[in-house]
Amino acid sequence: MIQYFKRIFHQTLIYGMGDMAVKMISFLLIPLYGRYLTPDAYGAYAIIYTFFTVLTLVLSLGFNSAIIKVYHDQNAHSKTGVISTALYTLLFSGLPITGLLVIFSPAISSLFFKTTDYTLYFRIIFVTAFFDLFRLTGLTYLRVLNKSAQYAAINVITFFGLAILNILSVAVLKQGILGILESQLLTTIITGLGLGLYIWTKTDRSFSRSHLKRLLDFGLPLVPSAVAGWSMNIMAIQFMHFYVDDYQVGLYHMCSKFGMIINMFLVRPFRTAWLPFAFSIQHDEKSKRVYSLTLTYFVLVASFVFLALSLFSYELVSFMATQKYIDGIIAIPFIAGAFVFYGMYYIVDIGILLNGKTKYYTYVLLATAICQAAISFIMIPQFGMFGAALVTFFSYVILFWGTYKMAQKLYPLAYEWIRIGKIFITSLTLLFIGLLIPHQNLIISIIAKTCLLLIYPVVLWSLKFVYPQELAALEKVVHKIQKGRHSYGKKKEGKKG
Repeated sequence: MIQYFKRIFHQTLIYGMGDMAVKMISFLLIPLYGRYLTPDAYGAYAIIYTFFTVLTLVLSLGFNSAIIKVYHDQNAHSKTGVISTALYTLLFSGLPITGLLVIFSPAISSLFFKTTDYTLYFRIIFVTAFFDLFRLTGLTYLRVLNKSAQYAAINVITFFGLAILNILSVAVLKQGILGILESQLLTTIITGLGLGLYIWTKTDRSFSRSHLKRLLDFGLPLVPSAVAGWSMNIMAIQFMHFYVDDYQVGLYHMCSKFGMIINMFLVRPFRTAWLPFAFSIQHDEKSKRVYSLTLTYFVLVASFVFLALSLFSYELVSFMATQKYIDGIIAIPFIAGAFVFYGMYYIVDIGILLNGKTKYYTYVLLATAICQAAISFIMIPQFGMFGAALVTFFSYVILFWGTYKMAQKLYPLAYEWIRIGKIFITSLTLLFIGLLIPHQNLIISIIAKTCLLLIYPVVLWSLKFVYPQELAALEKVVHKIQKGRHSYGKKKEGKKG
């Protein structure tokens, strides 16, 4: 059993190192935005950037997941035809849509900001989304080839360049939001064209109607569900924009970035490695047990990260984004908790994926988005940013639960809900204790919160969370590490001799 988790851990680690470097660069830009952009300006940027996210999801036609599925279903001779067919389709479908959006950018700016002053910003976002299609397709191709190191390296180089351009445009040239958007456009064009040409040289450049049909059958149902899924994240921002003000949008968006650390450093790299792995073991006799244990282990790690982010939310925002954003820390535990359930959703949906019933995503996500919209009308105008955080959290819980119930009908799995319950109770109890710690003495506060984090595994151990076979496997790993160190020490002594 342990060999399965070694594989998924190895792939997640490599993808995670790349994503971690990327997100660390992005995370380190928070002080830049916090010092050079007002909450109102940052709120406007958040509104504009949501269009980039949604447009990318629509233009991609769900191909990022479909390519992986269809590629693994083909024989060796026709595999590259899947990639080239996807590339042609994205090019000729995305170009006219992007052109229309660029033409109607003044109307879109007037609709959302009651002025045409943001027309150029929207045009930049739309063109960026078009070129991002080729970047994403190229990265997906590397994923199906299991070239995780190259995947990580490209991401790191791309976003390191983006960080440099952002610093120059915002801090040196004082271009504000426009500088951020232009920097992203330039890096996306370079990376998108580069990966597009790479795919062109590696494939047979063929176009197959049968491949296209399979890609669309699997991918298209994912589009409305993906948009609905992202609407869960951006709906709060849009509601605050219309019913509260952009100042609270800026606070919420800035502090939600800290809550999203779970998504950045854990959920996304795990999901990147998980899909190819889950498909590759679907016919193994132990696959169901692996799928079940994966949820338990993910929740174990994610809940620890959730606890850390929630406990140190005050210190993180004070240090990274200055005191003018401190009122937004109330959102961090709810956003972090939401992404714990988002990661769980990405695991329990395995039954839907293995059966190819991607239309069920649409049902669950649209139902969730409708529930979120209804609750938002009540909560956000009344409670502002706090209401938005609550709505986001409960929306992801609903998403997870709906997907779980749907997937269980297609592919029943025995998940370890008792052990998962022990994890939730432990993390929430320690968080409640941590909220009672005052912030007046920073050193004492940090020491006390660190102690609570260290208690996390101790409490789980006392609750008999660990199985004997897991303890035995852990002892084997520790023994191997110690043996490796001993051998390394002997080699060093031999060299000295």
